[in-house]
Amino acid sequence: MEKSEKEKTQMTELNLTESEIEAYFDLSADLFCWIGSDGYFEKLNGQWENILGWTSLESLSEPWIDFVHPDDAEATLSAIKQCGAGKLCQFENRYRHKNGLYRWLSWKATRTENGWCALAKDITANKRLERQMSRQQERLNAFFTSAPVGMAILDKQLRFVQVNQTLLAVSGVAAPVYFGKTFREVLPQLAPAVEPLLQRVLASGAPALNAELSTGLDLPARSTWQASIFPIQDEEGQFKSIGLILVEITSRVQAQEALRYRLAVEEAVAHISRLFVWGQVSLNKVLEILAEAVAANRAYIFEFSEDGTRAHNTHEWCAPGTPPHAARLQELDTAQFIWWAQQLSRGQNIIISDMSALSGKAAGEKNMLASRTPRPSDVRSLLAIPIHSTTGTLLGFIGFDDTEKCRSWLPEDVRALRVVSQMISSDWEAQQAKAELSQVHRTLRERNLCDPEPLPLRSESELL
Repeated sequence: MEKSEKEKTQMTELNLTESEIEAYFDLSADLFCWIGSDGYFEKLNGQWENILGWTSLESLSEPWIDFVHPDDAEATLSAIKQCGAGKLCQFENRYRHKNGLYRWLSWKATRTENGWCALAKDITANKRLERQMSRQQERLNAFFTSAPVGMAILDKQLRFVQVNQTLLAVSGVAAPVYFGKTFREVLPQLAPAVEPLLQRVLASGAPALNAELSTGLDLPARSTWQASIFPIQDEEGQFKSIGLILVEITSRVQAQEALRYRLAVEEAVAHISRLFVWGQVSLNKVLEILAEAVAANRAYIFEFSEDGTRAHNTHEWCAPGTPPHAARLQELDTAQFIWWAQQLSRGQNIIISDMSALSGKAAGEKNMLASRTPRPSDVRSLLAIPIHSTTGTLLGFIGFDDTEKCRSWLPEDVRALRVVSQMISSDWEAQQAKAELSQVHRTLRERNLCDPEPLPLRSESELL
């Protein structure tokens, strides 16, 4: 194609000779072309055949726009019409390969006197990579949004830039409130626990993983968290932002605490059993071991008189700061707590989770408990376990007070404490039997002293 004087002038202004332009045209790794005003290619370099498979003759035989994907044709024509003389326009489209597939081309074109001069780059690989990255980003966004744990991204000023739905639901704060705000501005209750970790990661660039937090967040069912905080780097490896993951672990912590508590109660019972076996029993020590195991502030033993009309507080243990009551609880008339005595006689436990909720039938017991201390609220919750003899006689009871809070007494604790009450009963009966045997020995010794001559046996049957 013969170039116009104007085109030759433009080449001269670019300090390029026509031969240099022709050499660059032929040797370029990109696709060069001249498009006439009639919409047909006028000249193409060899890369068109190398990259798209069409020979020059095939490319020159059809309007160039016919090779463009139908969905891109209108936008392509609109873009190229915007090109003016000396004005560069850029656009992308899908161009048909000879094998029937389409490849993505990135175009730069300028208007000439007789059409357009254009350069196109094959960006199919880039587009494929962009699609892969886009799909990957979509998956990451979906994961971030729907993750069952709280997740957030903060900038280096510790301001929120992204928050997922779980964290929004847990905190009860709307998304717009988060963005551009610090932890202390959005979640002041959580900030004292989290901010030191954020500052540490910001200063060191090292992650802080699996930190357990007990927060003041106003959600009783979600009071224990595990936080992992880590730096996020950009493509160049520079510290760009901070990632935060919050996992609600209250149920797991409660299960662990329940297991530790259960083991402590079982060990307490085993310890007491060993004391009884070794004959080293101090009932005050037994009360201390049990009370500490079940987290009671006061533990005590009452013994009933033989006729069951009187009760005596014979042993007591109190936690530090808990006042003792035993001195005031002697020679009690069981008629003052008849309902209580009846329940214990039947072998039933007395379980009072909330002292203020005692029913009218236990009015006597409520008055008696209130009189135990100048502070009526001293006992908030109470548990009493009967102590029965092997013949079923009520010997007394072992009791536990919580003076700080109302509470539920676990069935497992009650069963364990009943085992100890049976140990106490067996020990008392053993002591009683020992005392009776000692009395028999004393009687026999006294008899021998008074009548040292042995009585004659008239038959062997008398010996038996």
